[in-house]
Amino acid sequence: MLQANLLLSRPFIKINACLIGYGLWMILSQHQIITRTLQVPVCFYNTPENSAINAPDTVNIIIQGSKKSLERCDIYNSSIHIDASKFQFGYNYIILEKANLFLPDEIKLLNLLPALLPIQLQKNE
Repeated sequence: MLQANLLLSRPFIKINACLIGYGLWMILSQHQIITRTLQVPVCFYNTPENSAINAPDTVNIIIQGSKKSLERCDIYNSSIHIDASKFQFGYNYIILEKANLFLPDEIKLLNLLPALLPIQLQKNE
C-alpha cells in the first residue's frame, strides 16, 4: 500500500514528467536547423622560401546545419586553407570558396566575409 502511494504521489509524478519532457526535447532538437557565425583563421601552405605573406588573420563565416551535425563536426577548430605556391610577388586576390574550408557535406556554407581576400607576397631580406 505504501508503494502504490509513492508512485501516485505528486512530487514523483512531477519529477517523472520533467524527465520525460527533457528526454523528448533532447531527442527532437537534434534535427533542428541552426545558423552559426564564426571567426576562423586563415592558413597558408606551400609558401615560397624567403617570402612573407601579409593577409587578414581571420575570416568570418556563416554556416548552417542540423544541431547534430554541427556538434559532430569540430567547427571551432576549422580554418581557411590556401595554397600559396601560385602566388606572384606583390598583391594577389583570392576568391574564397567552400573548398578552402573543409566542411562536411551536411553543413552548408552561407557566407564568407570577406569573400575576396587581398594577399600581399613580399620577399624576405
